Amino acid sequence: MMHKATAQTEHLVTELGVLAREIDAGPITLASDAARDEWGVLRGQWPSENDINAGIVALSDDELAMMVSKVRRFKEILEALGPAINLSLVLVAPLTAAA
Repeated sequence: MMHKATAQTEHLVTELGVLAREIDAGPITLASDAARDEWGVLRGQWPSENDINAGIVALSDDELAMMVSKVRRFKEILEALGPAINLSLVLVAPLTAAA
């Protein structure tokens, strides 16, 4: 089903773009291969700038809002992995060097 693009649609798609750039700038490297593949599929689902300009999108504003929520959560999870991974390297490195 197609939906008319609204000002809210444009706002949500812009927010998705900002979140995607932030995730792609670093945190995505902490994800598993499967999670990176799923991220690519998810990114392919949201409307493009061309869709917005055409005025018709495949996702409703409610669906886009849910997607924004899920992407925010995915980003939070990835960012939480960073300190845990860095801490494990600090804790393991001295043990490895001593062996």
